[in-house]
Amino acid sequence: MNADGLFEATFWICLLGAPAALAGALAHFFSVARPGLERPARRFSLVAALLGGAATLADGVSLAFRWKETGHWPSQTLFEVIQFGTFVLLLCYWIVFGVLRLHAYRGALRGLTNLFLFTLLAGIAGTAVYVRGVVNRAPDTLPPALQSYWFPPHISALMVSYATLTIAYVACLVYFSFRFARGVFEGGVGRARMLAIGTFLFFPWFQAVVNVPVALVCVGVAAVLYRTGKGMGWLDGWMQGFDDFSFRIFAIGFPFLTAGFFMGAFWAQEAWATYWGWDSKEVSALITWLLYLLYLHLRFVAGWRGEKSMALLSIGGVSIFITFQLFGYLPESQNSLHKYTEGSDSAREGMLGSIQPETPALAPRSDQPAKND
Repeated sequence: MNADGLFEATFWICLLGAPAALAGALAHFFSVARPGLERPARRFSLVAALLGGAATLADGVSLAFRWKETGHWPSQTLFEVIQFGTFVLLLCYWIVFGVLRLHAYRGALRGLTNLFLFTLLAGIAGTAVYVRGVVNRAPDTLPPALQSYWFPPHISALMVSYATLTIAYVACLVYFSFRFARGVFEGGVGRARMLAIGTFLFFPWFQAVVNVPVALVCVGVAAVLYRTGKGMGWLDGWMQGFDDFSFRIFAIGFPFLTAGFFMGAFWAQEAWATYWGWDSKEVSALITWLLYLLYLHLRFVAGWRGEKSMALLSIGGVSIFITFQLFGYLPESQNSLHKYTEGSDSAREGMLGSIQPETPALAPRSDQPAKND
């Protein structure tokens, strides 16, 4: 079996694992009102975890096969970046799962863990469908500008940061979804705040594929719990947990984002004798980094906690998505130096906000040859 076949297997595993994770999440949520659901909830969780682990293994082996086939770090073409990104996202989830001992959670908090896994597996399955219809999977030769020792660590650091910060974003998304549901069922939330939360959940069309399913699941769970007489008071007890959890994930991802950002600058200095070229994607990545720096500053200096803190962290997640994906559709990006090759005969905008000269025309100057790995 080759890299393409294993990536296809990853798709099918994720397609089976996503419903199991969702069923486990719903069962854990509803076990708050009906304790008898705890046992089937654990079984669904186990099945989802096993399938998620199998998807991680299949994607990792697929990535290793791709590396062997191409003979270089598999992050040049758009397909390779998607393949690498999905593996890192799954791997980071399991690292967080183990470090924070999420398996020991019960009830609604365990449901949140399953909801995270459902979001990842469903998103990866959807990405695999996109890859099938749009992305050329053919490997390509490595252009001179990528033949640098900066290539693997720069890409890896950014992908780890994007994966972990995306998990932090999903944590904030879940909290604001329940907050929105509380305003719908119990009131007590000002109109301006309800409008802001609703806009965040449903209006950003470019993140609807993530926001809308998660928001609908959370609102549905809240509706059932509300009708069983539990009300929404339990959300107050979750506030601190959401805030701490999202910050811990941020604390993992932000150093990697910073490292990837600066490694890109050093790479640019070697390639073009300048650390910063004001390329449009460089600016987009800088804005993302500054937003997270502002979040860190306000949290420790101004004492921001809870809803305000998570709102700013959510904005950082939106900025990551713009840099990672939406940037490719903006007019300014057409002249960007950050292109992922799409096979051997064309170039397309990729999905990574990094400093990556990738076409032979953008190779280092003749007096500064690129370095081989």
